[in-house]
Amino acid sequence: MYLPRSFSATSLSVVKLLGRGLTRYTGIFLLLSFFSPLAVFATTYYLAPAANGGNDSHSGLSSSSPWLSPKHSLNCGDVILAEPSSSYDSNNFNSGHWGNVSCSSANNVAWLQCETFDACKIWSSNEGINVDHSFWGVQGWEVTVASGTNGFCFGAAPSSANWVNIHHIIFANNIANKCQAGGFVTYPSGQVGVDYLTIVGNIAYDAVQGSEQCYNGISIYEPVQHDWNSGTHIYVADNIVWGNFQPAYCGGVKAWGGDGIIFDTLDGSQTGLKYPYGAQAVVQNNLVISNGGHGIEVQNNVRGSYHAPIYIAYNTSWNNGINYKQQSDALCSEVLLNSAYEVGEEYNLVTTSSAKQCAGNSIYALSVYGVNGTVWTYDNFAFGYDSQNTSKYAYGTFGWGTSNTLGQDPYLQNAYTPAAPYCAGTGTVANCMGWLMTNFTPNATSAKGYGHQWPGIKAYNPLFPQWVCNVNLPSGLIAKEC
Repeated sequence: MYLPRSFSATSLSVVKLLGRGLTRYTGIFLLLSFFSPLAVFATTYYLAPAANGGNDSHSGLSSSSPWLSPKHSLNCGDVILAEPSSSYDSNNFNSGHWGNVSCSSANNVAWLQCETFDACKIWSSNEGINVDHSFWGVQGWEVTVASGTNGFCFGAAPSSANWVNIHHIIFANNIANKCQAGGFVTYPSGQVGVDYLTIVGNIAYDAVQGSEQCYNGISIYEPVQHDWNSGTHIYVADNIVWGNFQPAYCGGVKAWGGDGIIFDTLDGSQTGLKYPYGAQAVVQNNLVISNGGHGIEVQNNVRGSYHAPIYIAYNTSWNNGINYKQQSDALCSEVLLNSAYEVGEEYNLVTTSSAKQCAGNSIYALSVYGVNGTVWTYDNFAFGYDSQNTSKYAYGTFGWGTSNTLGQDPYLQNAYTPAAPYCAGTGTVANCMGWLMTNFTPNATSAKGYGHQWPGIKAYNPLFPQWVCNVNLPSGLIAKEC
């Protein structure tokens, strides 16, 4: 339940210090997690499409008696193991088809997991997977929404029949491969929404083909806070996002959208949410390239007396804003803070591929609009053609940090836009896309510590969400720093 309280705006520097203090409790946290009875007594269930015998009246306790959908009561730590198949029907994974998960410790999920990575596939003309209950994780699936004007591949939102916040949700090691309304999305229903969301180690490719509204590759839209516990609540990390192009018109207007990753209206101002979102949110270690809109954008985090502290760290952004069919955008940039307070940028590697994009506008590496002194940007490596490294409009007391490296070409090893993903037999997104990570390694020595790092190389604590420390994630997918 959302717990409103008075909360004065706090500078990110103070929040950052508080976050670091959380690490001293890590040992106790892990010790308690080790003795969790839910972890010890976890149950494996089985699932299959109807064509292969899936039926929700079955016990689900063996591969010969599999379930058809995740609409069953489970405990955190349980796993529904899905049989590899291309015959899955999205109707069995939409809103209304998820069960209640008991999780008294709030430090785990029940998994809907494909037995073999990228071998459970959904083709849909509606929506792919739409989680509407708390404490669920989805792992190892590939979804395509190939037709229509709407329909995302992976989403999380409260059900209209269940008006409560949903929380503690993970999408890990999945592929959104051609969608209509976004690759991975969250959104509110009335005054309830999503919190404690982790989107890690996924692919979002060509995921905004629909025209009903304007969409983005990974979109966190108006989350609703579950509690005031410290640490990271929303975590988007180690994803690879490319080729997201909005059609010429969407929502009845000349197209916007097509961003790689967007934190969209965390202050709740577009739909009139009663309370702004105030918990920590992080975009970290993502590779975001060749999208029609911005690579990474934070939009609308200014309403109210408090604001979500947002960190953008260790991301690589290149060759974005390249959809000539979209509206002309005077804020054309790889990474944009648009009407946003309490945001910090650090150790990102951001480089344009030309001097003009966004339907003919000059494109900058880093840009801010409608910010103030609570926004800081330190230790980034930003290169823009024609010295278009940074731009700022309506910036109050904001200033670019002197520790940023501006105007030096990182000389990326072999930057180019890949075709559609093909990951069969690779085990994880990280293994599948390792060659692309190598291509975006900078050759300039001064740039090597910036931007996307290979999973497991860099320690990112305290930004890693501590509740995920107890969750079983695929080995090598992300740097799980706890």
